[in-house]
Amino acid sequence: MGNMLIRFKIYNLKMKQNTIFSLFFFILFFYVHSLKSQDIFNLENSEKYANWLFENKDYKLASEEFERVNFMSPDKKENQLKLVKSYRLSKNYLSGINKAKEYFSNSNENIFLEEELKMYLLQRKLQLTDSLLGLQPFPANKKDFYKFAFLLLIDSRKLIIDNSLVLNYAGKKEELELIELGIKYSLEKHKSPVLASAMSAIIPGSGKIYAGDWKNGLMSFLYVVATGFNAYRGFRKHGINSGYGWVYSGLSFCFYAGNIWGSQKEAKNFNKRKRKILEEKVDNIISKY
Repeated sequence: MGNMLIRFKIYNLKMKQNTIFSLFFFILFFYVHSLKSQDIFNLENSEKYANWLFENKDYKLASEEFERVNFMSPDKKENQLKLVKSYRLSKNYLSGINKAKEYFSNSNENIFLEEELKMYLLQRKLQLTDSLLGLQPFPANKKDFYKFAFLLLIDSRKLIIDNSLVLNYAGKKEELELIELGIKYSLEKHKSPVLASAMSAIIPGSGKIYAGDWKNGLMSFLYVVATGFNAYRGFRKHGINSGYGWVYSGLSFCFYAGNIWGSQKEAKNFNKRKRKILEEKVDNIISKY
């Protein structure tokens, strides 16, 4: 009787397992069949997903999805352009330039050439930018826009002023922004490292204050004055052989020399910060254009 009960329980357990496996395979079959009927990986749905990624600024994933879309439908210009833009906006410039060149050679469409030009500018490959601008037939307003951006990035202030008066812009927001930025930058005062050094040689710390670093300028002034005063006290009290006086003289000289060197460095850093802000603004305008 006990053996029969055990066998019955084993039989029930096997039946339950078979039922679970059958149910699992039924659900799996139904799910696969559902996916097949919906075909979520077809061209239309893939395009929607790629565009959704692009609009949500997930440019890296968008570039991967547009690669797949262009593989399925290799002749659609809109998707090709979105792929190149995705590479540019995700800063994958090498892949973007290669694709832009490939699509331009196949279609001779200037939109791909323009994307290539943007990526050269964003990478600061200014020689290639200048060459492309000189050889390719861009519309006058676009050619002037990119030439003006090129001049801003090479820091040619005199040329910027001259060209800002003859730029044939069509009234686009980005073109006007670039002109305003160029004129503002041309007229902006930059800090002279030579002048900063000379000022600090006369009045310690004044060169740093001129370069915008008030805190370090005042500290330099106090260090030089304090150590110089202590050196003076030492020599006055103990004469020329005063060890106290010579120690503080050495310290004062080091602070004085460091203050001159630091002033020219601070002036250069000030100009670099201004330059970096300018380049970021130019890049932003180019990316929106």
